[in-house]
Amino acid sequence: MIKLDLNNLEAYYNRALNYMAKGKKIDALADARHTCSMGYQRACPLVEQLQ
Repeated sequence: MIKLDLNNLEAYYNRALNYMAKGKKIDALADARHTCSMGYQRACPLVEQLQ
């Protein structure tokens, strides 16, 4: 749960994917950017895709 562990980058990445699936591009981009900037490389292509 993100509330319990703000550094759980996999949780942010998964939430970004869920937001994207629901059509919430702005929320997905915010989570993907945060995750990528913290070093979770799997999220960086998602940022590019959403921009």
